[in-house]
Amino acid sequence: MDHRPSSDALFKVCPKCRATWRTRDAFLSDRHVSLAGYQPNHVELDAGLFLFNHDVENCKTSLAIEANKFTDMHTGPIYTKRQDKTDACAGHCPCESDLQPCPNECASAYVRDVLQEVKKRLRQARMTRAEHVATSLRATEH
Repeated sequence: MDHRPSSDALFKVCPKCRATWRTRDAFLSDRHVSLAGYQPNHVELDAGLFLFNHDVENCKTSLAIEANKFTDMHTGPIYTKRQDKTDACAGHCPCESDLQPCPNECASAYVRDVLQEVKKRLRQARMTRAEHVATSLRATEH
């Protein structure tokens, strides 16, 4: 499934300040966007919501985006069995602000994997140019 918007569609519009992001890449590259949480939908996982903050002066609002807009960022297996009411459950999903990965072969684990990728992309957007250079140099030294 292609999650890129058509040429006349927008990925997201801030409901408060009306800032617009034409694509998901533009949204995840905005240094004023931060990941705040995840609201799961255990019946239909793709209907869960990724929660973001728009951290600009005179806005500071929250944005909710359906998990299905990010599903293609997952590269691993997708499990079919839920583990949430078992002893194996790590208990991450009930806590909206808990963004940790799931260590289990659970149907919700792929969403938590996508959260890690989203966090990584947003962290990269917030890095200064000097931090990018330092990170690149460390990577080439190994």
